[in-house]
Amino acid sequence: MRKFNWEILLSHNHWVTLKIGERKLKVCARCLGVVVGFFTFTLTVTFYSFPFFQELSFPYQFIICLILVSPAIFDWLTQKWGIRESSNPIRIFTGFFEGSSVVFLYLTRIPFIQKILVLLLVGVLTLNIGFVGEKLLKRKSLLLNCPCK
Repeated sequence: MRKFNWEILLSHNHWVTLKIGERKLKVCARCLGVVVGFFTFTLTVTFYSFPFFQELSFPYQFIICLILVSPAIFDWLTQKWGIRESSNPIRIFTGFFEGSSVVFLYLTRIPFIQKILVLLLVGVLTLNIGFVGEKLLKRKSLLLNCPCK
């Protein structure tokens, strides 16, 4: 029986190596930041419920969640479009805020299904903007470098 290669799932060409005993595990830097941010704020919410956040209306709560996730979106988009190269510390940092954004979205008063839909909407929009922008930039680059004048 063939063994599943977890590294394909866990590392996206920008990984951090975690050493656990004698074993080494490659983990995506941004994903690691998301998990650490998610668990840090989940633990924090068990002791402090952020009443100021929960008293806000949903549009303001949503804006705060978008502000928290925007560094990760900006970092990924500019990296995907080839504008700049990100680094693992930046990926961990932006991922941390992305994970905290999910916890704050959890604290909103909208129904659970709407929370899932918000996550899907933001994720799908970000991916589409990233991949479409990458194709447009490559096409523009090819047109500018075309020797057919």
